[in-house]
Amino acid sequence: VMSLAWLPLALWAWARALDRANFGWGLVAGLFAALMALGRDQVALLGLWTLVGYTVSRWLSPSRRAPLSVAPLLGGALAGAAIAAIPVLMSASFAAMSNRPQIDLAGAGRGSLHPASLLSFFAANLYGVHGPLAKFWGPPSPAWGPTDLYLARNMTALYQGALPALLVLSVPFRGVWRDPTARFATLGLVLATLYALGRYTPFYAAIFHVPGADLFRRPADATFLIGFFAALLAGASADRWIKAPPRAGR
Repeated sequence: VMSLAWLPLALWAWARALDRANFGWGLVAGLFAALMALGRDQVALLGLWTLVGYTVSRWLSPSRRAPLSVAPLLGGALAGAAIAAIPVLMSASFAAMSNRPQIDLAGAGRGSLHPASLLSFFAANLYGVHGPLAKFWGPPSPAWGPTDLYLARNMTALYQGALPALLVLSVPFRGVWRDPTARFATLGLVLATLYALGRYTPFYAAIFHVPGADLFRRPADATFLIGFFAALLAGASADRWIKAPPRAGR
């Protein structure tokens, strides 16, 4: 949760740095990104990938801002290295003597989010998550048989509220796609969901070979990013509804 808390601040500062091609805002973004990286957990890794993905999306936009990113990238790299380099290298040296880096794909897959848990995005307490443990009947409870999953039941709850869910569902019908940030958030939501589903899709098996991904088990940690991208999409959709001219009739 603490790693996730730095992501909105890092993305906000990084967007301003790229907009203004500003070294100072790059330093600020690097500060927030480094504080996120100090979590040294899977959520921090996914958050850093999010910043990389946002940068690439800006480079591929019609404005072609890649040449203007040199100063922000330099500022971000300096701040990030000054804050996070030594702690991360120390963690890497300890990890080399630990059994944690030997996590294989099958072991990590036991922390996957069951596809049926996606229904909890639209219905609160769908499987009795908030009640007594004995009454919880969602995956991976015994009611589903031997799923070979090892997740706390709170990890399977995605509900954020009826209004955000409706706003996300309305995205295809309100022209929200015209906003490049909304397109980025849509892609991020899809990729985070595929990551969280783990062994239930081929995506996680492919991404597991990316350096850093094989240091962590429990792909369901990406549910944190599902909430983050869904919030961005709900905000973009609400903005579109508020600014749209009134329509005739009902």
